[in-house]
Amino acid sequence: MKRDTLWKIGGHGKCHDGAISAVTFDPDNNWIITGSFDRRVRIWANDGARVTEITSFSDTLTGLSYVPATKTLWMSANSPHPIVYDPRSATDITAFLQQTATTAAENRDAKARPDPHPHPHPHPHPHPNPNPHPHPNPNPNPNPNPNPTPKQERVQRLFRIAETGEILASTNTKALRIYRCSPVAPVDAPVDAPVASVETPSSQHL
Repeated sequence: MKRDTLWKIGGHGKCHDGAISAVTFDPDNNWIITGSFDRRVRIWANDGARVTEITSFSDTLTGLSYVPATKTLWMSANSPHPIVYDPRSATDITAFLQQTATTAAENRDAKARPDPHPHPHPHPHPHPNPNPHPHPNPNPNPNPNPNPTPKQERVQRLFRIAETGEILASTNTKALRIYRCSPVAPVDAPVDAPVASVETPSSQHL
């Protein structure tokens, strides 16, 4: 009886100084891309040679995803939003994508927004203050900020849906963010403003 057998056909002895925490594949260039606890991303050719290295991270790489539609590399390192690079030049294009998408969204909103004052009705005589001498609050709140500072959201994992090209990002706040890429425009929404979100109830322990 014939059995399927898993064969080791290649590898690399030591890719990073720390454990590898994320891996993705670039089919356009036939590259393997690795991220590590050493806070580095390295791109490898199919013969095992290192193509380039990205070192501008302040934390462990927690997610990697290559997007063929835009030929971009999406990464997360406990960052507030995905970090996007052009892997061929190892260039950070996150700010460019944010600016491009924000400008497009503002233009769409401006066209769809109705005139807020189509028929102004000025008031020649402003209404007098009905209470010119208000009494101080007899019971001021001793704590002006009763609500604690919310936890800053950090992207932890990235996953690309091949059928739709969308990027799923899970966060430390028990939320799921969905980003959409377009081959015409880099993204349909700013990198820090996903097109859709799914919140997990805070009472649920994951």
